[in-house]
Amino acid sequence: MTPADTRRRAHPLTTAGMVVVVCLGVGLRLWVLGRAPVTSDEAVVGLMAANILHGHFTAFYWGQSYGGVEPDVTALVFLLFGQSSFTLELTPVLMNLAAAVVVWRLGRRLFSPAVGMAAGALFMVWPLVDVWNATVSGFRETALLLGLVVLLFAQRIADSEVTDRRGRPLDWAVLGLAVGLGWWATPEIAYFVVPAACVVALALVRRRIRLSLTGVAAFVPAAVLGDLPWLWSNFGDHFASLHTPKVPGQSFSLHLHVFVSHALPISMGLQAPLSGHWVFGHLASHVLEGLVLLAWAWWALVLLRRGQALILVLYAAAYPVLYAFGPLSSDWQDGRYVVFLGPALALLSASGADAGARWLANRRRAGRRSARGPAVVAMALAVVLASCLTLDVARRFSPYAPGPEGPLATDSWTSWHTDPSAGYDALAASVERQGLHDLVAGYWMAYVLDFESHGTLVATDFLSDRYPPYAAAVLEAPHAGWLFYLPAGQTPSEVAPALLEPGCISGYPCIFPAELESWLETQGVGYQVKRLGSFVLVVPSQPIDIVKVYNTYAVPTVPVS
Repeated sequence: MTPADTRRRAHPLTTAGMVVVVCLGVGLRLWVLGRAPVTSDEAVVGLMAANILHGHFTAFYWGQSYGGVEPDVTALVFLLFGQSSFTLELTPVLMNLAAAVVVWRLGRRLFSPAVGMAAGALFMVWPLVDVWNATVSGFRETALLLGLVVLLFAQRIADSEVTDRRGRPLDWAVLGLAVGLGWWATPEIAYFVVPAACVVALALVRRRIRLSLTGVAAFVPAAVLGDLPWLWSNFGDHFASLHTPKVPGQSFSLHLHVFVSHALPISMGLQAPLSGHWVFGHLASHVLEGLVLLAWAWWALVLLRRGQALILVLYAAAYPVLYAFGPLSSDWQDGRYVVFLGPALALLSASGADAGARWLANRRRAGRRSARGPAVVAMALAVVLASCLTLDVARRFSPYAPGPEGPLATDSWTSWHTDPSAGYDALAASVERQGLHDLVAGYWMAYVLDFESHGTLVATDFLSDRYPPYAAAVLEAPHAGWLFYLPAGQTPSEVAPALLEPGCISGYPCIFPAELESWLETQGVGYQVKRLGSFVLVVPSQPIDIVKVYNTYAVPTVPVS
């Protein structure tokens, strides 16, 4: 990239193309917001945010010793725009759009303004799994933004020899704050901290920068401040966050195999999420995957030889290893563990297309100035192809395509609502009309009803132990109903895998209406059965021992505290 190229303003067609891509990316995200009801996993974030607004702060995602920051951001969004399923899912979208801006800045710093724009555009539209995950409330989209900030400011510090070899204190402070907040959010921030630490350490060893007292004084307090909720929780909990969960059957080699066979192809857009079907068929998709991987590897080696964008090369190279160390990363279906890989692939693709086109143009004896046109065309072609790939997968993938995934999901191409979870609101109202306030339900129903009812219902599944106060409230309730999802024409066994029935959780049998009714009859307890659309509500006529029911049909010991 020559100085002339850098100073030259973007062509109007380039600007128009960027506007189209940004609109497509935003549209794909908003499309999901208006079509997919919230899940219980997301509803927990909304419940935490609502509690924060009422002065009840929890450091981590309920039932876990990790997963922070995003509920607090969601609380701010609720404060500004009101509490709803739409604003709940809007929070990760806003974080993801901010991450796209940081990807642009990273590409600009590592390569050129044009590469930065192309990388940001690729991140906006590709792959589909990342676009979809950008609408899922939890903690990863906020962690993604924080991680990219870590990369950007680590690179700024490593480059500070141009102005000040000690680096600006503000850069060190932002880096420390992002590291601290990121560690509070999830240990997966390591995907970003490892390459960032390596690049800063290398710059120190090579004496390109000097570690000053001012930098340390800015970094350490900022990191502690960002990580304060993590420290506060762990000091009182024997540092539970550092205890890696032991999952039977999981291993480094298994996770690495999963990464190669599913996670990486999904993050390239060549495999569809959930189903794992190859987009272009098994053979053609494998060939295309191999060619793209070879191109990325070649470009990474070129960057290493040049000593350019080392932080990007380390980021991409370390990802498979860190992924394999993850305790739960064998779960590849929804792509949640590869959302942090997307920015690296976007930056490698944009910069590689730019460099490849310039190399070809120069090979044809064109001057450096004239190579700018082919480079822009190559990057634009990469964005167009990525967009087409995403749209092709979207047409077969719910919630974009018709085909409900849950009891209240949308089932037409044009369905879009500002409150896609309105069906849950109606269900909550139907339950309340039965004179009930407390419910026993399956995991995927309980916390959605808690969130959508705005506190008028208290529902729990007991087994996940997500929020013990809810379980205790239902146990102490004088009158609690049991909610089952059972659409007409389906048997309980056909519904059970969705974890919608009470007692359904990995490794445990489910409790179905027939089991509950049989138990009530053996105890001489009367009951009513009410049909609420696709749901069955069993209401005992008197208080019953809920734990005893679970111990009879579901688990040896119900974890209620």
